[in-house]
Amino acid sequence: MKVEDYTNKVGSLLRNSPVVKHIERRVRLSDSYIKKLRPKDKRYSIGDSEVPGLRIYVEESGTKTFFYTYKPKDEKNWVRVKIGSFQIINIPKARDKARRYGNDILDGKDPVIAKRELKAESSLVELINKFYKNRFNSNYGYKPKTIKAVKTCFDVWLFKKSINPGVLKVQGENPSYADVTDVADHIDHVVKIAGIDHVAFGSDYDGVGDSLPYGLKDVSQFPNLIFHLLKRGYSEEDIEKICYRNIWRVWNEVEEIAQDLQSAG
Repeated sequence: MKVEDYTNKVGSLLRNSPVVKHIERRVRLSDSYIKKLRPKDKRYSIGDSEVPGLRIYVEESGTKTFFYTYKPKDEKNWVRVKIGSFQIINIPKARDKARRYGNDILDGKDPVIAKRELKAESSLVELINKFYKNRFNSNYGYKPKTIKAVKTCFDVWLFKKSINPGVLKVQGENPSYADVTDVADHIDHVVKIAGIDHVAFGSDYDGVGDSLPYGLKDVSQFPNLIFHLLKRGYSEEDIEKICYRNIWRVWNEVEEIAQDLQSAG
């Protein structure tokens, strides 16, 4: 798609946006211009005149973040999709990502709709309970003994609900490892105690043998954990903090302190 075609199509989508109505707040953004932006009493944003929908938001703290602003199909409200922090990406990269977002949306790949569908996807427990309720009954030819046997098997070996001493002995002799949902539970607990700004991924998969959680056996399975966090209501900003922003902040603070100590002799 040519840049002119993209601009015209996205411009038509944004024509009624409150963002566009603030013409005085749309300029041709540049890295030098953004560096000069100062925080105010409340968050504010400035749109880019070159790529419709691209805006830089300046928080009260001084943090500057690029967002792509648009109205999803069949939605009443305009939404923002985070592109990245100005500390990490510059304006050319932000424009490139904004254009790709715009093209994806025009091609029917709306990130808001995709996230909504992800949250709507059922977990294993939800699927089993739905099967119990809607299909696993006598109306579909299942005998009471069969229903009882299958539910008992699931309860004992999958959901670990048994209190039978014999079963507990076997389970104790053949321990099962935690799974990715247990890791998500742990993250929930730490967030509740310390806050979302104090949780970060950290992993050392070397030398631990086959003792890692199911669904999180190596770094390639981190998307499994992110999936469960999204289903629990964590925002994209929360996920970014857990994945890299929190540890990046701490590293930067440590570097600053180290430089201060070195300067002090």
